[in-house]
Amino acid sequence: MVGFWRQLKFLLWKCILVRWRQKFWLAVELIVPCILFIIIALVRTKDFSEAEEQCHYDSKGLLSAGLLPFIHSFFCSFSNRCNSIPTTGDETHFLFNEDDGKNSSRNESIIVDAIYYASLQLRWIGKNPKEFEEVTKSGAELIHWLAQKPPNSTDIVTIGELFDDNARQNLTKQLNETSGLRLETVRKLMQLSFEPGALEVAEVLRNQFSFADLLFSNPIFCDKRMFESAFSFQNGMEFSKEERNELCDLLTPAELLDYKRFMDMAAFPTPSRVRATSFVSSVQNVFEPTLIFLQKYSNFTTDQLLLALFCGEDPREVIAQTLNPNSDNEVETPFEKLRKRIIEFIQTVTPGKAQELNNTCTPVTYHPDMNCSSLESPVLMNIRAALSGYILVSPDNAATRRVVERLNVPLRDLEYVRNLLYSYPSEALTLQTRLHSSDLWPASQNLLHYIKVYKDGQNPLNEKTLRFVLEHIFAPPSDEYSFGRITKDLVEIANNYTGCFLLDRFRFVHNEKELESNAICLMDGHQYFTGVVFEMEQNAREFSEFTTYKIRHYPEMVDSTTSYMDSRSNPFTRHKPFLDLKYLTFGFSFLQEAIDRAIISEKANLSTSSLGVYAQQEPFPCTVKDTFNVAIFMPLFLLISFIFPSALLVKSIVYEKEQKIKEQMRAMGLGDAVHFVSWALISLVLNFISVLVISIISKVAKIFDYTDYTMLLFVLVLFLFASIAMSIFFSTLFTNANVATAATCVLWFVFFIPFQLLRTDRNTSPTFNRIAVSTF
Repeated sequence: MVGFWRQLKFLLWKCILVRWRQKFWLAVELIVPCILFIIIALVRTKDFSEAEEQCHYDSKGLLSAGLLPFIHSFFCSFSNRCNSIPTTGDETHFLFNEDDGKNSSRNESIIVDAIYYASLQLRWIGKNPKEFEEVTKSGAELIHWLAQKPPNSTDIVTIGELFDDNARQNLTKQLNETSGLRLETVRKLMQLSFEPGALEVAEVLRNQFSFADLLFSNPIFCDKRMFESAFSFQNGMEFSKEERNELCDLLTPAELLDYKRFMDMAAFPTPSRVRATSFVSSVQNVFEPTLIFLQKYSNFTTDQLLLALFCGEDPREVIAQTLNPNSDNEVETPFEKLRKRIIEFIQTVTPGKAQELNNTCTPVTYHPDMNCSSLESPVLMNIRAALSGYILVSPDNAATRRVVERLNVPLRDLEYVRNLLYSYPSEALTLQTRLHSSDLWPASQNLLHYIKVYKDGQNPLNEKTLRFVLEHIFAPPSDEYSFGRITKDLVEIANNYTGCFLLDRFRFVHNEKELESNAICLMDGHQYFTGVVFEMEQNAREFSEFTTYKIRHYPEMVDSTTSYMDSRSNPFTRHKPFLDLKYLTFGFSFLQEAIDRAIISEKANLSTSSLGVYAQQEPFPCTVKDTFNVAIFMPLFLLISFIFPSALLVKSIVYEKEQKIKEQMRAMGLGDAVHFVSWALISLVLNFISVLVISIISKVAKIFDYTDYTMLLFVLVLFLFASIAMSIFFSTLFTNANVATAATCVLWFVFFIPFQLLRTDRNTSPTFNRIAVSTF
């Protein structure tokens, strides 16, 4: 019987002879694995480097910094904007500090603006209560006076009603005796009613007549059209032609200058005789902060208000890029669909996954779902645990309960505000009924009528928004655009979201082990936010001088420990709030700072701590990064490159089986092992040449610039051993060469699926799932 080595020698000679006689297939086997990498090398000749300038980041105020600094830094620094120069505006002692020229032009959030101007308004009212009372009283009298006007009437007020009894008698006497007007003409003059056209006449006089023209002419009383536009007459009080000529001749603008003291005494016929000029001036003075705020934002559209909320920056793009960075390129391929179905199947058969959320967590049970459909949106689903998850605290003793009591104070204030919002919709329509039955409704309708009549409606006051407000704001509750109805709908929408916030969040457990078991159970329903473990005695009543504690946060809301975030291959700055700043975005740092302040206040026996804290990300230097990266596709590239050599190897082995050549060699004493070894060695030598070329191309073309050449070659050789072994295994399954060739190609992709599943879900897949897929 021929020995093993001699059999191997003859078999190698036979395999070499077969390959040599099939020169075309030999060339294909050597060249095909290199083609894809040659294409990649040609693509690599393009410059894929990207440069990023140095970045400085705004500091972010924590809760202890104050309400306005916290809101300001949250909204204005939400996108974590990269600044080319250092920014210190957030750290100044006062907001709206215009001393720094670099920051004076930066936008402020509309929420901070609203709180800021509201505080200025309330401060002015607190310092000047009498002036505020007088203005509001005068405003109420004007509204009541305007509401008493007949509906659809155009007369505003008579000349005589502008003066009290004494002033009216003195004015009548002077017009009669000094100006020479007949007493009957003066009485009719006092009964003249101002029309909305009087404003138009005043505008014409101001724009088309000079002061000299008015001294030597009298267009108000001499021009019949202008006179009738400005004034209206009561029945039986019309001016005759003789009387109007009398006014034209005697009551000239120069003559009217002698009556300036009477003009200063003119006032609306309200109980307190409100003067128009002084009232307008008082309103502007009293409500100056409110008027500034309204003037700043009154013409903003919905999109502009969203930008104003985030200080001029659109948050939607940042959210889309950080939560779903590949959204533009997402295409659900057949392989992706298959992958998802396999994962769903494995999860359904995984032990322990079929149980439902049935309040089985102890001692902390599931809270009701709060009917919060708003959390089902793609964005809010990522932060659902932060909004409605529990905060577990261990151990349960007197000291930890006092700290939790301090932490609960702002949550109770929010609960109070939320309860007020909950109760408003039931009272909104009653409020609207009261508004409609008050003087506000007829006053607004009369004012609306005056605006429409003035200049035949062609005037700046007849603006669509103002007209819409006057038509609907004090309308009956059935009007869908009334104040009560709109605010009711808005508050109900807000309640749909505020109901998603769990404010009674703190739950005590006995020890850390119990905390872990409850956290795992609660996480299945997204009802675990974080855990706080104080390292102290179970029955301790006070904190020690050196207190340590752990924060066991929701895993997806802190940086993962399965990979490096900062490395040589990833030199770019971490600026995406939902990916790179999880400790701030998802509350870890805020909770840590709040606990620290609570412990300090507890130890110092203070009700609150006056220490304000800011957090600021370190600046990042200018960086150039080569974005060319094929590492994620390398398994697929190797699969495609070596699928053809493997198919040829399987075909060659199965062909000998199909043609009974292997049986003849067995009859002469050939063993299966030496037969497989011979084909494996020939395939190894030929494929090693391809691997050597691929390694050289990869290093020269800098496809794997940070990988050592020998390491790359070693990994590829290991892949050769694995692929050859699997090909020999496939050859034992078939007896037809053509069928074996086609089946090998299919099986290569089938056996690639488990790797792909494990690669894409290596962090989220349970251990049982990974084991099940690996044994596929």
